[in-house]
Amino acid sequence: MPWRPTTSTAREEATTRPRRSRCRTGLRLGAGLWLCAAACATGSGDWRTYHAAADAAAARGNYTRAEEHLAEAEREAERLGPREAAATCVTQGRLRREVGDYEAARELYARAEALLESDEVQPTPRPRVPARLALERGRLALDVGDPASAEAHFQRAIREARRNEGSDSLTEGWAQIGLGRSLRLEGNSVAARGALLRALTIHRGHTSTATVRPAHTPGVMAAHTEIATLERTDGRLVPARDHVIDALRLGRTELGVGHPRIAPVLTELALVELARGDLEAATEAARRADEIASSRLPAGHTTRVEAARGRADVEAAAAALTPP
Repeated sequence: MPWRPTTSTAREEATTRPRRSRCRTGLRLGAGLWLCAAACATGSGDWRTYHAAADAAAARGNYTRAEEHLAEAEREAERLGPREAAATCVTQGRLRREVGDYEAARELYARAEALLESDEVQPTPRPRVPARLALERGRLALDVGDPASAEAHFQRAIREARRNEGSDSLTEGWAQIGLGRSLRLEGNSVAARGALLRALTIHRGHTSTATVRPAHTPGVMAAHTEIATLERTDGRLVPARDHVIDALRLGRTELGVGHPRIAPVLTELALVELARGDLEAATEAARRADEIASSRLPAGHTTRVEAARGRADVEAAAAALTPP
């Protein structure tokens, strides 16, 4: 028969010993976590965390919060070095561009390039900032209506991404989307289709076979939407609608029905439905796109501007086509 404590002292010793052990374990765990946090604070962990938080806030449409995080990242970058400062400038420029402040974006990109060319930048085996800087400059060129310059920037981004990030990187995927759009605007539909299909393959390759992880959903959605635009402008309305419906279904499933990235998909759907002659569906899609963009994105944001313009164009066209 197993021995059991019988006296109150023995019972107290039996119960307090586990408590002391748990207390010592908790102290050791707390000390370990504190040391881990201290180690992160002395490295690039905080800088990366601020960047991730800024990206997440911008994706939700909270640009004020995103810029606050990037201000913290900028302070961390001053301690870390020019390469981190350049990467922060690129991200800050992207946010400025997205809200329509193109001059500030240009200045930030120029500052990033100067930092990358400084003698203080230590060489790294796989530098990623140059590709992302070229990508953002291409997007800026598209926003200001210069597809030829955009094409050159996207081609450079693809070369840099392949050299420094490897084949089929997400940076290349986004650059291929931009390249496809540039080529479409220049009237080269064949090359545009090739670039966009390549982008779709890349972004799908970063997903599992069962589902698309939310982090990679925007790339797949953007590729589908750009292909839909290309098909619509070429008069191929059935495949255009198929692509835009795929993008819409994916976005609603993975991001939610009111996510800001749904707005440009709905804008394209409205234009496809208008081309098909379904005025009711076109008007509803354009209205919903404008409502999402207006409620979730700051004034001046490119998606919000495009959604408002798309709604106005669809409603004007529908009014002209509706019998008196």
